[in-house]
Amino acid sequence: MVLFFWLVTTNPLVEAKILEEIKQGKEVKDQLYLHGALCEALRLYPPIPIVRRQAIKQDKLPSGHEVGPNTVILLSLYAMGRCAEIWGKDCLEFKPERWISEKGGFLQMVATAILRNYQVSVVRDHPVTLAVSILLKMKHGLKVLNSLGCYMKSNKIEEDEEYSKIRGKSSISTKVIDDDDDDEDQD
Repeated sequence: MVLFFWLVTTNPLVEAKILEEIKQGKEVKDQLYLHGALCEALRLYPPIPIVRRQAIKQDKLPSGHEVGPNTVILLSLYAMGRCAEIWGKDCLEFKPERWISEKGGFLQMVATAILRNYQVSVVRDHPVTLAVSILLKMKHGLKVLNSLGCYMKSNKIEEDEEYSKIRGKSSISTKVIDDDDDDEDQD
């Protein structure tokens, strides 16, 4: 979800369309643009970027390649999400419109709750780097400003004095992180 919020906050037109759906009071299942944005984020940044498959018997792939029994195949979902032959020339662009449909679910509820209750803005110059891992996630989390004005890291709330000095006022930043990332700030 962290990469979803990074994509949304760095694409203001997308954020505006999602917020419009929320302001219209649509039920989560009816928020089609939000659903499209979540799917598009998962296309560009799949949580499991590589999938391993093994052939049970002789087979032929859709590409025409022959596969022998017990052959291991690694599929890069990350690369496939950026393949122009699959997604078109705009494959690197964040375009939720690709996914507009009648489906939705839990991720929409979480995103709706956050976008409805917080004004999220990405902190300028915060490094956006992917962590090397089986799960695709941001190495340093996502540092954002929110309307509550608190710095959250796991269960701690602290003022980020360094950022306040940079901004020249008493702004306080928030860092959205994964609960299992205790060592993420260590390089």
